[in-house]
Amino acid sequence: MNFRPVVSILGFLVFGTGVAMLLPIPFSLYYGDATVTAFVFSSLISVGVGLFFWLAYRKRNLDDNTLHAKEGYLVVTFGWLLCSLFGSLPLLLSGTVSSFTDAFFEVISGFTTTGASIIPD
Repeated sequence: MNFRPVVSILGFLVFGTGVAMLLPIPFSLYYGDATVTAFVFSSLISVGVGLFFWLAYRKRNLDDNTLHAKEGYLVVTFGWLLCSLFGSLPLLLSGTVSSFTDAFFEVISGFTTTGASIIPD
């Protein structure tokens, strides 16, 4: 099994999640919401971790960059888990949700668009 491209792709996904966390910042500033710092810190953490793994584990030789089914399953499984893990950071850092389990559930619900929520309003 070739783990280098798997870790590199997962790093890219976490990096993309961190960049996507920058999108709510203008709206938060416009409406005077206090969650700007939570989004900035969460984005910096996600972009930093993702960029590290993306660049550190990428293949410089493109001949051995093929993914097989096993690697694909790992990318999908750990991609969902890692993006949800890093996506729960703004909820935890802003204090919107008090426990990690609730924040993780809320983010997975948002990513999968199920509509289930633990936040009353």
